[in-house]
Amino acid sequence: MRAKKRMLVLLLVLLAIAGAGYVLLARANEQAAQSASEDNSIVLSSFSADSLETIQYTYNGEAVSLQKQDGSWILADDPAYHISQTLVNSMATALCQLSATQVIENVTDYSQYGVDAPDMVVTAQVDGETMTFSFGGQNTVSSVGYLQMAGDSNVYAVASSLESTFQYGKADLYDTAWLPVTLLRSDLARIDYHYRNNGEEDTVSLQAESEPTESTSSAASGADDSAAGTTYTQVWYVAGNGDEVIPLMANNMLDAVFTAPTAQITAPGAPAQYGLDAPALTVQLTDTAGSTQTISLGIGADGYYLMKAGDDSVYTVSGDLLTAFAHSAEALKQPKAGDSLDAGSALDTTLDAAG
Repeated sequence: MRAKKRMLVLLLVLLAIAGAGYVLLARANEQAAQSASEDNSIVLSSFSADSLETIQYTYNGEAVSLQKQDGSWILADDPAYHISQTLVNSMATALCQLSATQVIENVTDYSQYGVDAPDMVVTAQVDGETMTFSFGGQNTVSSVGYLQMAGDSNVYAVASSLESTFQYGKADLYDTAWLPVTLLRSDLARIDYHYRNNGEEDTVSLQAESEPTESTSSAASGADDSAAGTTYTQVWYVAGNGDEVIPLMANNMLDAVFTAPTAQITAPGAPAQYGLDAPALTVQLTDTAGSTQTISLGIGADGYYLMKAGDDSVYTVSGDLLTAFAHSAEALKQPKAGDSLDAGSALDTTLDAAG
């Protein structure tokens, strides 16, 4: 009798477990079905960015051909042009993960979706195979755009913002964060420059010294340098005579040198048209490892132009570069305690210019 009771209890427990499992499975299936119904995305492309080799499109009548080279994107017809990797990578990401919210089948009139005369056609080369996407009209009410893929008779509704991902001409693709000077600012050890400005001309050499700046906490505690974690500051001096350069003027020079150009000309022609045959400013930078880089600034008929030694391109810049460097060694000199300052002093002039 006891054995039968134990068997009955065991069967009841197993039945309860099975019932609970069924309930959990049913709920999981219900949630999966609900999730599937909520996710209306239709996958149009799915491949890795590494397999994407080229991107081609035409924007405002300008053909743009992008090509992957050594892991970076270049303009196929102008490899020296500095393009924004961020912008092109956003295009690549869009193509790799293209999806639609709706598929329109059995289309008889493609003109109502604008894909018969597309606003833009984007062609991508993926592992040697070509994929073509035609962007048609926009539905302003539902905020969708229409797209057709080559070899597919259907029309797809996609995010209206998708087409704007490719709305960049060559000038728009220029990398405005690119710097001609690649030496680290903190590693600079020497600046040699020659300027011509408003009838004045001079050659100046500056050298940097790394000087300790004791923190407030270490000064209060009286700890030594090794224990206090003393920081160091880059201080500039006129080479040869030891005169310290006014910090504001030194910073203005460095800021100007490490300011990105606004545009690039990869086939500039004669240097004279940019004033680079007789530069208004030449700056040679040397870092602590002895590496040097030289830039020259010319004044053309319509602006200021920069060229870097070893680079055939010419870049457009502002006149702030010349303004920052057009100072003699005497004008750069940091006034010492007790020195008198008049209205025409270098410090007053610099502060006026900065403020």
